[in-house]
Amino acid sequence: MRFGIGILLVVLLSYGGLQFLGREMRAAEDFALGIETSSYFARDSNYPIHLNRFRQLEMDSFLSGWRRRGSKPVQLFLGNSQTHAINQLKPGQCNYVELIRKRDEPDMESMALSIPNASLQEMLVATQWLLVEGGVKIERLILPVFYDDLRESGIRDSYFPLLINSKFRLGENMRSSVAVNNYLNALQTPGEDQTEKDLAGVRKTTQEKSERWLNEQLSENWALWAKRETMRGRLFIFLYQLRNTVFGIDAQTVRKIIPERKAANMDALEDLLGLAPQVQILVYIPPLRTDVQPPYDMSAYELFKQELKTKCAGREGIRFADLQDLVPGVYWGVKDPTGLQNKPEYDFMHFRFEGHQLLDSALRSSLNRFKDNDL
Repeated sequence: MRFGIGILLVVLLSYGGLQFLGREMRAAEDFALGIETSSYFARDSNYPIHLNRFRQLEMDSFLSGWRRRGSKPVQLFLGNSQTHAINQLKPGQCNYVELIRKRDEPDMESMALSIPNASLQEMLVATQWLLVEGGVKIERLILPVFYDDLRESGIRDSYFPLLINSKFRLGENMRSSVAVNNYLNALQTPGEDQTEKDLAGVRKTTQEKSERWLNEQLSENWALWAKRETMRGRLFIFLYQLRNTVFGIDAQTVRKIIPERKAANMDALEDLLGLAPQVQILVYIPPLRTDVQPPYDMSAYELFKQELKTKCAGREGIRFADLQDLVPGVYWGVKDPTGLQNKPEYDFMHFRFEGHQLLDSALRSSLNRFKDNDL
């Protein structure tokens, strides 16, 4: 029995290894976008106005650009990969953040942070860091609430190395403080690349010097060694696909919401809404592909939307919009297979430029309600 399992593992890992070496290596986050989908991040001159992670150099440039432009109040767009991804991207096209920024009011500028599979806990941490440490004058917050991302919990060190390095923590007056700060406290050797992590236990030793020299030599003279981080990502992708194949999971499989994670994210949402009325907040249900059966329990989803609408209703400085049906099916894309089969699947997260145009128009219409004082 053990021999048979061993043979199976060897076969599977060998197959996975051939897949890694036989195809172009792509980062795990690019895998999630799909075969026809590209990331797009707007810039103003040489400065980014849209980031997808908190790293020192990028954030320094993000904030420097904002200050050079006059430190104007910011209309901050939060999101996940739907914000920065465009299906079948063509020259001259952009995402809805840049479309909206082109029509910015003179006394306010649009900027964005969109992190793949971002939980509301991560959106809260990102916003709080910009307010407290970055000193950004956030006057308006545009907050999409993705139903499937309620399954996510915690703070990922790969997207927040700057916060971890600086030992940033949420204030104790927030509902999410204990849970989020525990995640931040638990992250080990923050901010280091994998080579540094691997060497952490042998610093200032002969072993460290020899391993560092070996790493440098291998990186310079062997292409695969230099790409080991990418290969590690591909390994996780392969294991993810293997699991989905074994259990028959595909893009349309209904994922159940995990109550504890949903509750933690709803606490983070309440903390974000607590920024109003000093910060104007537009909460919206993001577009969802509905020309085919989506991976949601739709009755539970409708109850959640009503819960969210009720939570926002009648609160000063908060508006709510349901944009679920905004983007027609023809504008949505396809994604890499969830399992090991070689057949693209429906993409329920990313759409073409035309979808970004529709979202631009719908969001601007909803944002205008703040100027009209329309509840």
